[in-house]
Amino acid sequence: MIFPYLGYLEKNPEEILTGLLNILEAANQYGYNIDHVLKKFEHPINLFNTDFHNKDNYNYQMIDRGYRVFYYEMAKYQINQCNYSLGIDALLMCLDLSSSSKDDLMCVKCLDLYGEYRSEANETQMKKYKNVVEKLSLPTF
Repeated sequence: MIFPYLGYLEKNPEEILTGLLNILEAANQYGYNIDHVLKKFEHPINLFNTDFHNKDNYNYQMIDRGYRVFYYEMAKYQINQCNYSLGIDALLMCLDLSSSSKDDLMCVKCLDLYGEYRSEANETQMKKYKNVVEKLSLPTF
């Protein structure tokens, strides 16, 4: 049962990223609806987008990768739930983070998933996608 695990995550906020990532991966693999979990941890999830987390930490690279995978799994989950706008927003966050981190494999996965659902993107999302892809196309010296 998931409820004791959620209690654990509430008492151990440093484990929220890893815990939610595990929950998202299971939801995507087995088709679970975890909207109640995402609602419960909405505030910490929103903090993922900020400088709240200490970037000087020696674990930053691992945490940074965790964010990229989290947003990719969140994108898949939201798309599977037919919440296309939320899914594409998460996917674009993942693509942007992956581009900045030079994570080529995750960039390819994001580009592939976006290609499948591009028809669901709104105008703002299409512009953001175009901007991120243009950054990917710039030569690096």
